[in-house]
Amino acid sequence: MKKTLLIIVVLVIISFTSVVVAEERVINKQDADHIFSLMKPQWEAYVQKIVYPKGWKSQLSAHDSGTSVMAHDAKSSFGLLIQPLYNSETSPPVMLIVGSYYPLGTLPKFTDELKRNIEADAKKDLGVEYEITAKYADTPPFEGIELMVTRILTE
Repeated sequence: MKKTLLIIVVLVIISFTSVVVAEERVINKQDADHIFSLMKPQWEAYVQKIVYPKGWKSQLSAHDSGTSVMAHDAKSSFGLLIQPLYNSETSPPVMLIVGSYYPLGTLPKFTDELKRNIEADAKKDLGVEYEITAKYADTPPFEGIELMVTRILTE
């Protein structure tokens, strides 16, 4: 059975609709929990099985810290990045980066208020186990928002 595209993808795609429609989710707890449960070799196998919607082009990029997956929809010019960052082969990722990218001029101005709202929405969905930081990404001909997600270890 093929794995379907991470729900994070769909949620990130609509995340900037959430600037207008506040109830849309920015990131999904179930998928974040799953990615943070994977050791690096498990992620490397998992990332090979991700299936994207028809028309999307994807590219894997190997890094010492873990393979990133980038996807792009030529019709909408929307781009996506998912990259867990690993310190070792035998521990879960220390951080998950989820980026969504649009043609320049598409996004509203990245104000402190917008940043706080994006982080608050993501925090609401992920709960107290996660810390979220949002940042604006200027990568011409695209601009986007990247979420840095870290899991807070509780004892």
